[in-house]
Amino acid sequence: LHPYNERSWDDQVLKESAADRRSMAIENAEKTLIAGFTTVRDLGTEGALYDDVWLKESIQKELVSDTWIALPIPVPRMIVATRAIVLTGTYGPKSDDPAVKLPQAAAEVATVDEMIKEVKTEIANGADLIKVYADYRLTKNGEAQPTFSQEMLEAAVRTAKDSSRPVVAHATTPEGIRRAVMAGISTIEHGDNGTEE
Repeated sequence: LHPYNERSWDDQVLKESAADRRSMAIENAEKTLIAGFTTVRDLGTEGALYDDVWLKESIQKELVSDTWIALPIPVPRMIVATRAIVLTGTYGPKSDDPAVKLPQAAAEVATVDEMIKEVKTEIANGADLIKVYADYRLTKNGEAQPTFSQEMLEAAVRTAKDSSRPVVAHATTPEGIRRAVMAGISTIEHGDNGTEE
């Protein structure tokens, strides 16, 4: 993704082609290394499916520097999550008409069995780690609320651990953070409203 003052998140996810997003990814990878970051975690492709794996593998094979442009460019190592996992119906893009179903920017699950299957799918498609949304802005006023039960988060951790992969969680609310920590999540991303507990 690129800054939302250039193009809205919805428009990037729904209207930018895979080729456009890949081109920007190569350019941004170079800028990231020039800024001093030698290794980056990409925690979700925001509708670009498994393109983070494609970019990572291209970097590893030196296709980015040797094939696509005339001069070699330095790019960082990547640790990728592929598609983030969200509770069904909580993420976007969303239509004002509930009958219109738009392509989602993350993988949706609603049950423990679906969580296990999705974690395995992300791993099979090249994920180095798994990202879940332990909470998200669910209310009409945009207030964050916990999404997954602790049981669902534990299922994600258990399944990922079977293949030696960590799970990270987007979590901003005290309850979302608590559930993620209790489930064995490796890192909390954001943690805005974390409490001492």
